[in-house]
Parts: sequence; C-alpha cells; structure tokens
Amino acid sequence: MNNNIENVFKNSITETNLSEKQQAVLKASLELFSQKGFENTNTKDIAQRAGVSEGTVYREFKTKQGILDAILTPFNNLVIPKLANEFFDDISQHDNENFESFLNYFINNRMHFAIENRDQIRIFLQEFLHSESLLAAFKNEVEANITMGLIPILKKYQDNGQIKVMPVQTIVQIILSTTLGYMIPCIVTKKQVSTTDLNEWSKQATSLILNGIA
Repeated sequence: MNNNIENVFKNSITETNLSEKQQAVLKASLELFSQKGFENTNTKDIAQRAGVSEGTVYREFKTKQGILDAILTPFNNLVIPKLANEFFDDISQHDNENFESFLNYFINNRMHFAIENRDQIRIFLQEFLHSESLLAAFKNEVEANITMGLIPILKKYQDNGQIKVMPVQTIVQIILSTTLGYMIPCIVTKKQVSTTDLNEWSKQATSLILNGIA
C-alpha cells in the first residue's frame, strides 16, 4: 500500500488537464512547502525546482497562494479517494470477528500514516482552517470515502453485539476525533514520535473508545 501523500499527488495530477509545466510547478511546490514550510518558500525556489522560469510560475498561478489553491483541488478530488481505496483494500485483510483488534489496527495504521505524512498534512490543515469552502470540500471527501467505508464494517460489529446500538455515523466520529486528538499536536509541533509512542497511543485510544461504545 502506498502511504505517501506526495507520491500519490504526483501520480494523480497526471490525470488532470494541467500542462506539463503546471504539473511540474505543483509537484515542486508541494515538495518545497513540505520541506521548508509555505512561508519560507519563494517562487524563485519553486521555479528552479520545477525547471521553469519564475515568469512561468507567475503566469500560470499568479501568486504563491494560487499555487497552494491549485494543489488542494486535486488533493481533495483525487488523492483522498485513492488513499481511501488503498486503505480499505488493506484493512479488509484485517477485518475479523474481534472489534477491539480491528479498532486497534485501524487507529495504529492511521496514526502511522499521519506521522509519515505530517509535513504535507500540516500544509493542508493550516489552509483548511483558513478557508470554510476548502474545509467543507475536505469534509465532504472524508464523508464520502472514509465514513462510508467504515459504516458497513462497524455495522457488522454492531449487529453481533460488540458495539452499542447507536448511530453508526456517531461511532465513526468518535473514532476519528479520538485519533485526531492524539495526532494533531504532533503534526502541528513537529514533535518526535517513535513507533513505541504510536503503539502505546493506539492502545490508549482503543481503550477510550471501547469504554464508550463497546
């Protein structure tokens, strides 16, 4: 399974109507925004990394913010669905009769994903918090690709008595919000996180959720 947002993004924009130069600028920009941060990246750096003139960057995207906006559209429309499909293909191999085991695997997997991609996630997170329309688009994609994928799995555990009778969408929200509660501080602060930390947090999060819904 490809857990790398940057790689999936680079592959995904080849499916768009963007020109080769536009694609090169977006690929270079995501790399540099991830490595140096949005504020510390300038259009000269982007042009050099993309192998185009700085004038081309301005002509195609007008501003650095315009570049970031152009990155977010394929991220929402193409990258999220692809990552979700790959994740559920993988998770189907770990779907078993024990809800606790499934839940721990789900949380641990997503925590590892968040840490491995936190430089990219940080960029998107900051932008979503400043744009209601982008945040709404992101929520719609999560709803369509993550929530809808989890519902039938959780419904099965609910039907066999391992989860309380309550709206399955509520259970999804509890799982996602608990997992994000552990991850967001690490993403924002760049705190060093070990595999041992992630495994322990997964166990804690699993226990918290089980106490509420099992």
